Amino acid sequence: DLEAPSGLWTFPSGKLEAGEKEAEAAIREVMEEINLDIAPYIDDMQHVNAISTDLEAPVKLFIITGLPARLPVKPNVKKEVAKIA
Repeated sequence: DLEAPSGLWTFPSGKLEAGEKEAEAAIREVMEEINLDIAPYIDDMQHVNAISTDLEAPVKLFIITGLPARLPVKPNVKKEVAKIA
């Protein structure tokens, strides 16, 4: 397994659950990882397709706009995020 260097942020990642759409998975993963509901801000048409250099696989990065500058985020899953600065 590859680990991100300490103190660096990475994009939330995960797998699609049965019957789940990509935007729904993104909403769920962000909620799980930092307890932030991006559902009101996500638009399935606003994304960038890329290739993950770690996995050598295609990924879809959703562009989220309209979030407040300051957000009260915290880990929602134990040990999912060690520190939020």
